[in-house]
Amino acid sequence: MNYLISQAIAMYRPRLFIVEAGNSFGLLSEFARRLGLTVNRVRLAPGSGVSLAPFADARRLVAPDKFKTLKIE
Repeated sequence: MNYLISQAIAMYRPRLFIVEAGNSFGLLSEFARRLGLTVNRVRLAPGSGVSLAPFADARRLVAPDKFKTLKIE
């Protein structure tokens, strides 16, 4: 999987959100950081003090005209 993601990064430079259990992509993120890419790593573990939802701002990636919200009345 790291190989495929490395190819995608090299060709398309996409914005990726990788959510994993363990540290399978840790070396890939270090490599991407050395190449000058922006890497944000958040560790969600008991006692780590992080209480943020990892996808709270994911709706900003969608164009505003294609984003619909439900209004509860």
